[in-house]
Amino acid sequence: MSDKEGILADPISRRQFMAYTGKAGMAAMLATPIVTAACGGETASGVLRFGHLNIFDTPNPVMTGWEATTISAPDMHWLVYDRLMEFDADMSPVLSLATDRVLSNGGTTVTYTLREGVEFHDGEALTSADVKVSFELYRNTGKGLFGGFFEPLETVEAPDDVTVVLHFSGPPALDPSVWAPILPRRIWGDMTPEELYRFGNDEMIGSGPFKLNNYAPSERLELDRNSDWWGWASNGGPKQGALASIVKMQLANEEAVANSLRNNEIDVTGELTADIWDGLAGEPGIEAVEYPGLLLDHFGINVYEDPNNPGQPHPDSGGNPLLLDQRIREAMSWAIDRQRLVDIVLGGRGQKGTVVLPPGMGASFLEIPETRQANGNPDRARQILDEAGYIDRDGDGIREAPDGQKLSFQLFASSVIDRLPRYAELIKPMLEDVGMEIQGVFAEDDPTLIQRVFVDADWDMYTWLWNTPPDPTFMLSIQSCDQFGSLSDTYYCDAEYEALFKAQQVQGDPAERERMVHQAQQIFYDAFAYCVMAYPSRLQAYRTDNLTGWIFINNGVTVNWSTEQYLVLGEA
Repeated sequence: MSDKEGILADPISRRQFMAYTGKAGMAAMLATPIVTAACGGETASGVLRFGHLNIFDTPNPVMTGWEATTISAPDMHWLVYDRLMEFDADMSPVLSLATDRVLSNGGTTVTYTLREGVEFHDGEALTSADVKVSFELYRNTGKGLFGGFFEPLETVEAPDDVTVVLHFSGPPALDPSVWAPILPRRIWGDMTPEELYRFGNDEMIGSGPFKLNNYAPSERLELDRNSDWWGWASNGGPKQGALASIVKMQLANEEAVANSLRNNEIDVTGELTADIWDGLAGEPGIEAVEYPGLLLDHFGINVYEDPNNPGQPHPDSGGNPLLLDQRIREAMSWAIDRQRLVDIVLGGRGQKGTVVLPPGMGASFLEIPETRQANGNPDRARQILDEAGYIDRDGDGIREAPDGQKLSFQLFASSVIDRLPRYAELIKPMLEDVGMEIQGVFAEDDPTLIQRVFVDADWDMYTWLWNTPPDPTFMLSIQSCDQFGSLSDTYYCDAEYEALFKAQQVQGDPAERERMVHQAQQIFYDAFAYCVMAYPSRLQAYRTDNLTGWIFINNGVTVNWSTEQYLVLGEA
């Protein structure tokens, strides 16, 4: 067996894994806020209470974003576990656990020097052997939030306790070290594939600035300060923050989150819809702030095709086979008025959607000219359907294919956040107006919809969202053929797209990588497996009378791909 085959040469199915983890529905309750004393001898008494609709993907950082009820920024993992590099407040990679990073062999070899004297929370030393095992786990699983970034990693060497050498198939466009929590080898190193998938990681032994106190799924997560962390100013590090603990509570809905902030039961909210956010503006002791987002809300279509019989549905697909016709999907895109969705659902706080990378991605975002966008033109939608032979043959207002099959589709919506079913309710009459029958809207919680989409493939269309890291690879990986049964939420697979996706991961020339990323976005846009509805702004609010030092970070004050906020806050 080769090194790369390693731990997950024969991975078990997503269905098995979800059964192993025992994920229940997203039960929601307001737990009583607590104040936790600081750890060790360092004085720190601030408490950050975070109100959110979903507190955690999973305590298992290898699987985050794969088995989870929702995929979110892994900020809680990054507070418990160190990384070689991290994202700073500007979303730029900077050294963290590593003190030095040297490139060689044209950028395909990266050599890191680790900080000396770093210990895990249980007092055991952290060495390069722990880094090696961690990176091999992320590479070999190939699933979840980090899977696409580790694909070019070939081998990892640990020649001494403080040196790690990474060998890539090509120079990585973004070094995956910025994603990877460093895990203790003695806990993770000898797990079988089945053990890894089953592992609940109840203790979360890391080396980061905070350590696990308590985790109650679908209720609350409590982290306490690790006073021995190398990064605190008291230990000669750069971070001045005074938080003694972080308490993340799962609440029933956005209204409950907003009321908890008003009542001084929490200090910061998760993402809010515009109407709830507007209601907090001007409240005493509260700052309501709008941030550029790394978000996209999308309308996804089941395009699960039989690879051995092009144009025909996969035997495992429960979707309407008519959706395999790109012309029907294009007509849907023309029928959907995205600006109307932004104005009504987002209250104008966002941009209408086009491609799969949001504008907050900077130069990687492909700006499609207004005149070339398939959007908000029902007459064009009708023309496409007429020319394709989809007409109303029996006068009931619903178009049929030449064989008589009606253009009748089921529309689902994630209920994880209020705006998603609202999009679907607006899209339904837009599609009906051009001659389609839309059954639903069927709003489902994320565990149910995950089962339907990722496991059973039994759906036609849905409205959902992605919160993307600040690099193109993750969002592009979702459309990769390799992600069937994992992140792929439409079962899209295209050879030209796949080649571009893989090539951009190891393209060291930024301009050439940008060209590849733009081309891949255009290919997927023209396939119409997604209709990206909108790029919402991130709307959050926080109290100014309990904590000080809040900083403005793109994509939100928390859950924003950076841990900086948690490391600089102090008491008011």
